[in-house]
Amino acid sequence: MTGKEKRALRARGNRLKAVITVGKEGLTGGTINHINAAFRTHDLLKVKLLDTCPQDKEEIAVFLKEIPETEVVQVLGRTFLIYRPLPEDEKSEKVTVRKKRNIENNSDVLKKKRVKSRRLASSKTRKSNKS
Repeated sequence: MTGKEKRALRARGNRLKAVITVGKEGLTGGTINHINAAFRTHDLLKVKLLDTCPQDKEEIAVFLKEIPETEVVQVLGRTFLIYRPLPEDEKSEKVTVRKKRNIENNSDVLKKKRVKSRRLASSKTRKSNKS
């Protein structure tokens, strides 16, 4: 992974919240199962280590790197940003959902602009009628 790609992922991950928390049990098989399940719907995850975690963050980072196709993008304090590309079939589904949302959002914006322009036009006609 190139530096530019990591920088872009770090920028995306900046506004994410931690999806997985590792607590007093440490990193277990169940935690790995949760990470794999979360990677079915997300390609970028934040993993947070609680203070009660018995393992060191370096140990956790090494263990996370050993998960197949997973890359640790950033370690910031006790928070890890990890990346795994989505499978091709899930990418296409995600893109179509985003396009639909953008189309809906754009139509809402256009409606608001029309209403605003009508209000401005009506206020101008009122002002011209008063004088």
